Amino acid sequence: MTDAELQSWWPDLGAVVAELRRSDRPAVADLLVDAVRAGATSGEILDGVGGVLRDHRGLCSKLSDS
Repeated sequence: MTDAELQSWWPDLGAVVAELRRSDRPAVADLLVDAVRAGATSGEILDGVGGVLRDHRGLCSKLSDS
């Protein structure tokens, strides 16, 4: 899944991934995209994305409100 595909499929997560790439955090953006790719069900996807966000929660204060 490319960033553009993610943006069209899950716009809010796509915006987070795009901002992480712009703010020099491409590794975290890649982890989010990988979590989406790895999930076979919506629950697995949400669990994977939630895990990445939990592990990197310190970045939330560095992202814009949008």
